[in-house]
Amino acid sequence: QPTQSGGEFYKGFRIDNNTGIYHYNPNLALHITFDYNVNPYMTCCIWQIDGKKAYQIDEITLSSPRNTTKAVCSEFRRKYQNHLSGLFIYGDPSGAKEDTRSEKGFNDFVIIRNELKDYKPTLRVDKKAPPVVMRGNFINTVFENGYYGMNLNIGSNCKKTIDDYLYLKEDSDGTKLKEKMKDVATGVTCEKYGHCSDANDYFICTAFASEFARYQRGGSDLNISLGKNTSKNTY
Repeated sequence: QPTQSGGEFYKGFRIDNNTGIYHYNPNLALHITFDYNVNPYMTCCIWQIDGKKAYQIDEITLSSPRNTTKAVCSEFRRKYQNHLSGLFIYGDPSGAKEDTRSEKGFNDFVIIRNELKDYKPTLRVDKKAPPVVMRGNFINTVFENGYYGMNLNIGSNCKKTIDDYLYLKEDSDGTKLKEKMKDVATGVTCEKYGHCSDANDYFICTAFASEFARYQRGGSDLNISLGKNTSKNTY
């Protein structure tokens, strides 16, 4: 097991504060988020939200030869076959582009919607990924102190996600340092950490879009007053 040696990207994350045992609640919607790097595995993180508290209850990380969007959806159906309380889909916006892995007219999100259509899913995907440095600062703040009622909680069963939060390094420009490794099973060189946390970044910044926007503004509300009475502006 690697050890933390300083320079981690998710500085606000602490095992004691941000992890626990969280069980699936059939009465709450499921929020699933994807990262489409296929090596060392294809990633889907599974969350539930209660108020402004978000809980990662599961992760699906399938390695070769099952590292495909369809296989991940099949595993999700197996695990949550009786879920009736709604499904929201998030993920890397690049998954909305036509992919050489798929037939023309299809992309990863089209495949997901088709594979999970029985859950009547709602797609929540931004046009572009949120800026890495800003989203990292936001998520670190939430891990460390919460933010306007927001809390992020990672299930202790989500081992690869926790490893991401513990060991992913920060690059010199403040982004994520994607260290390479050779996958022993496949011989493919790929990024060791960053897949689960990338998937989670997309979910967190989209599901809590108003909080993320507020953070980007420096924590202020957009109250614009016109005329003489300007004393109640919030900065």
